[in-house]
Amino acid sequence: MPPEGADSPAPREVARLERAVSRLHDLVNRTMETSGRVQPRVETELLAIMGELTVGLVDEATRRAERLADRLASSGGL
Repeated sequence: MPPEGADSPAPREVARLERAVSRLHDLVNRTMETSGRVQPRVETELLAIMGELTVGLVDEATRRAERLADRLASSGGL
């Protein structure tokens, strides 16, 4: 939930976040299936995304999720 007085994210922003999270979810699942774990830095990034969403920073969380998904895709899911 956004902080009191904060504007709700636009539907387009929410759709972008949903796409980024869906892609990230697939990449993390593949990594877990092949190696059984993700690197600590990936866990840290996932926690940061959750924290940003908790305080209503949708755009920041979206950008972080997109960057992390790009890194996971290019590194083969490390």
